[in-house]
Amino acid sequence: GFGNKKYWACEVIKNIPEVMDTISKDGRISLFYPDSCAFPLLDSIYIRCLSDKKYLVYLDSICEISDGYLSEDIDGRNTDLFLRHFDVFFPYLVSRYMSEMYKLTISGLYFEKEDGHKSEIDAFILSKKELNKRNKKSLDFLNKLEKDVNEITAE
Repeated sequence: GFGNKKYWACEVIKNIPEVMDTISKDGRISLFYPDSCAFPLLDSIYIRCLSDKKYLVYLDSICEISDGYLSEDIDGRNTDLFLRHFDVFFPYLVSRYMSEMYKLTISGLYFEKEDGHKSEIDAFILSKKELNKRNKKSLDFLNKLEKDVNEITAE
């Protein structure tokens, strides 16, 4: 089944922090039911990431269990966070290397490149490497991220 009804997306959207702070990993699968509320729930979490970093933790916990069509949606959202809200998203992403959130961001960047945005993605990463050239941790991370995106491209 779809678990406890209080964890269904339509209920969670009413009080995201209370539920997300208490839901178990096993319970999170309920967040995707029903579809008609799963995407509005993701929208709500995604928008709030920009002003409250705990929502990045919530998005991250959803990344850990997402699959199929939800992963496709999330990789696009993560790519958007990376490209348009870099200063908010990047410090969190650095702390989550090789997590599902990281992997979905990598696949999202790969798909953006495949969709005809290769030069823009490459230029963006290069500009961030230039800005971070004195920050070894950030620069190393950007180099790994770039390599990981390019390795997907090669597969």
